[in-house]
Amino acid sequence: MYLPVPCEGQGKESSGTPTIDPAAQLRQKQIDYWKRCVLNRTVTFGSRHVRTAEALMELGNAQLSDQDYSSATKTFISALKVYRKAYGDKHLTIARALDKIGLSESKRQVNYEFALKALTEGWTIRCELLGSDHIDSVDSLNNIAGVYLNQGEFVIAARHYKVVMASREQIFGGIHHASVAVTAFTLACILDDKLNQSGEAHVYFNLAKHIF
Repeated sequence: MYLPVPCEGQGKESSGTPTIDPAAQLRQKQIDYWKRCVLNRTVTFGSRHVRTAEALMELGNAQLSDQDYSSATKTFISALKVYRKAYGDKHLTIARALDKIGLSESKRQVNYEFALKALTEGWTIRCELLGSDHIDSVDSLNNIAGVYLNQGEFVIAARHYKVVMASREQIFGGIHHASVAVTAFTLACILDDKLNQSGEAHVYFNLAKHIF
């Protein structure tokens, strides 16, 4: 809750009117807009049409931005059900929906296992369709590593981040890329703070520092 602050020099007591958060208002407008879109497309195309699923995905993104993770997960799952019927189980659209479900659940910090299941399925689809060395597949693996990190599974997280870092070095033709630096710094922090491997951590800290 925001507390009203008197303007400088006025010396008046507050009227008690709460300050309006413009960002929150904008997020709510986006949510309301996409709710209307979902309703309109449901009436026009039906609840099982991909156009309706696309609106559901946008609504989920708006709810995700508003940090309403529970609602976002439910909305993304609704879209996923439509996509599965339209495209089957092996399609990049399915992978994108699964990524969103995993991201929302990981931010909700309640059911990490469910988040990992969704992200792992999305990563598997990308590996089969694009190859494990594709940038989108690597980004999916990076998201999985992040969930393990948040879950406190530091050994597994570090193992995944090492694979991500090696893949990004190969994709971008060396170590001089921001995503490599970010991965190196994250890995260094895990090794130093969580696994007490300061020697190896120092290597990754220096690598990240060199890139930045």
